[in-house]
Amino acid sequence: MTLLTLILIVGGICDVAHAIHCRHDMQRDLDTALMFATRETGEAEQFRSAATYLSDTADRFEPDNFQLTSGPDGELVGTYRLDIASVVLMLTGRTGFDLDTRVPAPAGLAARSGHPASCIYLLGTKKQALLVNPKALISAERCGIEVASAASPAFVVHSDARLDIAEFCVRGQDGVAEVGTVANLRTGCAVGFDPLRGLLPKPELPETCATAGLVSGEVVVLAAGMHCDVRMPQARSVVFAPGLHIISGMMMIDSGARIKAEGVTFYYPDVHSEICIAGSASMTASAPASGPYAGILMFEETSDALNNADKRTIFFNASAGETLSGVIYLPNRDVVYNSTTEGVSRIVMVANSMIVDTPLWRIEPYRLAERPFNGAAQRGETARPIHVGWQPGR
Repeated sequence: MTLLTLILIVGGICDVAHAIHCRHDMQRDLDTALMFATRETGEAEQFRSAATYLSDTADRFEPDNFQLTSGPDGELVGTYRLDIASVVLMLTGRTGFDLDTRVPAPAGLAARSGHPASCIYLLGTKKQALLVNPKALISAERCGIEVASAASPAFVVHSDARLDIAEFCVRGQDGVAEVGTVANLRTGCAVGFDPLRGLLPKPELPETCATAGLVSGEVVVLAAGMHCDVRMPQARSVVFAPGLHIISGMMMIDSGARIKAEGVTFYYPDVHSEICIAGSASMTASAPASGPYAGILMFEETSDALNNADKRTIFFNASAGETLSGVIYLPNRDVVYNSTTEGVSRIVMVANSMIVDTPLWRIEPYRLAERPFNGAAQRGETARPIHVGWQPGR
């Protein structure tokens, strides 16, 4: 085999691999765009929603190549012509790929205007994306839970556990294990997209830590800034001053502490960072009402592919009482919720999966009024709508 022949073979393999990769990415974006479209009612609104998502997300989107129609059973049908400059494809008489996807109309759902907001979005596709342990109770009569998993079982609700929620929407059609009590269960839902993908402004990490290592004293007040591997073994009162708190590494708070964080945003720069609260602690936390992080209570790094692939467990462990208010965006985390709510937590939470082991978790949808929240808006770009229960400006 000559060197030229070898180069042509290797080049052809790379050419085909690139084309397949582009096709895979575009198909994924097309699938997600149609899920956004199902949230709208009119044809024009559905097309605008899907096209906006593709324009903001897909690298190779050409509006003239996208079509959105209705199928005979009411399903949405999206088609896209993906043109790729590939020598190998041209030799086979092709200049690209014709992609399509179908999303069924959610059977039995109310009209979109009356559709209950969702408080929890679980994006993981493996088995038991939601596990509710015995005697646990989720009370969410004004909002729902969305589970993207189509595995069998997609979720498990153990005996003596209850989900008293406005709607429990699971993408899978069958194989659902239901042992406990579940209100308003629906299967085959058009769910599974990340409603906040790309919308949260990424902070710049400071060069130095505001707090690091061992912090002594029974009363601890933390100014906004970056906190690096902090331990507070003696603290009985921990107050986070208003502003952005970047938690780098583990922040350890001992049992018995009372934690207060009003007007605060917590940011985790990687999946190895978290606030670790021992049992018998209590926590009250609310997001800022204004500023670049308005409405965001807790979020994490999502722009690093290696970081995103490394899903990690994070614990909510304020068993002496917890009340949260704001958006909690942790798509790379498997949440274990052990806290007990003192009042009602008003949240929108995005996570990979969830285990619930609390005697009572009261939640309602979080709404932030009079703010066109969008990461794009902060950069001076045109904001796009957020199709989630938390809708700014309401």
